[in-house]
Amino acid sequence: MNSIIPLLMVTLAATVTPKVEIEGRLLCPEIGLLGSPTNLTCIEAKGGYSFITPRGTSAATCETSAGKCISTGHFTASVINTTSIVLTIPDLLKSHAGVWKCGSDDNKPDPPSCQMTVANLPTCTITGRRYDDSDFIVDEEVALKVNVTGYYCSESVQFQLQTGNIQTGLDHSQWNATTSVIFNLTETHIGEVKLVFKCGGYRQALTCEGIQQLGNTSSGNHSWTTTPAANPSLYIVPVCSVSVLLCLIIVVSCLDFFCIGDATDIVRQRQ
Repeated sequence: MNSIIPLLMVTLAATVTPKVEIEGRLLCPEIGLLGSPTNLTCIEAKGGYSFITPRGTSAATCETSAGKCISTGHFTASVINTTSIVLTIPDLLKSHAGVWKCGSDDNKPDPPSCQMTVANLPTCTITGRRYDDSDFIVDEEVALKVNVTGYYCSESVQFQLQTGNIQTGLDHSQWNATTSVIFNLTETHIGEVKLVFKCGGYRQALTCEGIQQLGNTSSGNHSWTTTPAANPSLYIVPVCSVSVLLCLIIVVSCLDFFCIGDATDIVRQRQ
């Protein structure tokens, strides 16, 4: 029996796979915006490393000890120091979304990697389905129309309408660009009105054109505040003021002319 135990220990030791220590870490931005420059940084890297695109092609190869990089295509890479290299993507494309890798020249398994999320922030407009500007009260039904265009996300996308402290999910998969949100007004709805854009793990509250605030009025009721439009009277008043001033100058000039002329005639007659 004692001879079996050492045999089992030897067998188990022989089947254990030694853990390979992975060198380096690849850092991606939280999100990359379409058309914008983006940097990926490989740190704790020693020796020769290559940036591998999500399509499996090489974007650049660097030698940290020599301080040199060879880039391909429109990518640009440079050595920061003996343990860090950076890859610059000058114009982020949809095809750049996915898993990037920073592989060493000795082709170690499971090289450092990061997930690049590519997005384009939407433009939005929020309007009210209301035919007058009268105030509304608590428990009254309020309807807001949300128009969203121009967005993109390489991962799952979600939208929420934020009214005060309340966030309402929007089913963007069923709209053509515009959807309506109807709710009974409560005090918790009072505050800023924003569109929350979620792309993967990224989240940003956007201020839209149109309605931007649900607030209180002096009467104790509530109203919404919209984006102020250009006021034509701001341009009309200065023009009218200038016109009136010119007219006054002309009138005064004419009076001076005639008064001087009349005075001259009187002097001549007396002489």
